[in-house]
Amino acid sequence: MPNLPATYFTRPVSMRARLLAPAGIAAAALFRGMPAMAQTPEASDEAAALLKTAAETMTALDTFHFVLSTENGTTQFYEGLELTGVEGDVKRPDMFRASATVKIVVAELTIKMVSVGGRVWITDPMSNGDKYIDVGDMGVSGFDPATLINPDRLILPAIDAIDNPTIAGMESIDGEEMTRIDGTVNLRVTLQENGSGAPDWILAIPESMPLSVWIDVENRVRRVQVTGPILQSEADDLIRQVDFSNFNEPIDIQAPSS
Repeated sequence: MPNLPATYFTRPVSMRARLLAPAGIAAAALFRGMPAMAQTPEASDEAAALLKTAAETMTALDTFHFVLSTENGTTQFYEGLELTGVEGDVKRPDMFRASATVKIVVAELTIKMVSVGGRVWITDPMSNGDKYIDVGDMGVSGFDPATLINPDRLILPAIDAIDNPTIAGMESIDGEEMTRIDGTVNLRVTLQENGSGAPDWILAIPESMPLSVWIDVENRVRRVQVTGPILQSEADDLIRQVDFSNFNEPIDIQAPSS
């Protein structure tokens, strides 16, 4: 304890408080201010740099596998038509295939989709076996539903447009340690930049949506979660999750035979 004059202990409590208050306020400000000044900008810069490297790593890939799932609801293209899960592969520059679980009213079907060179084929849900139908342009009023299925069209481009990224910590996925980065994103801008805009009666994208990215030690994106609706029929707290794997493994994607 510092040496205090004898008169200090005879002063009223309020007087002692007034004497100690400036020192207390200064100490509190010092200890509160130092972490914010020393750590927050560095963490933000580190997160942005890691995201940039991860985006470049993913862009350089030739192939990858993905699984799309949702929490707190499903993707509903139209009333009574729900997309409950998707699994597929991307082969750049212009090949894509997926198997989607679709719920129509009370029935649940599996529909396969293949895209090669901009043309799209889907399996006929009314036939036995994999009989493909050439659907050409799937766009509805300027919006292509395949954008919500192919992560190369929306989810991966969004990584390079995350605002205010921060490192949330380390988390494990399938036994591997990942760096998790949290931020926000404007997916409407991402859609427009990729030529996939749509009228407001189809889209319901907030200006800012929470987005989290998990990055492995090789700077590859292993998981992305984005919270919020894209279509008018979706819940406000819908979470889209895309998991990535099988990087640069051989994939054979061909246009279905006529």
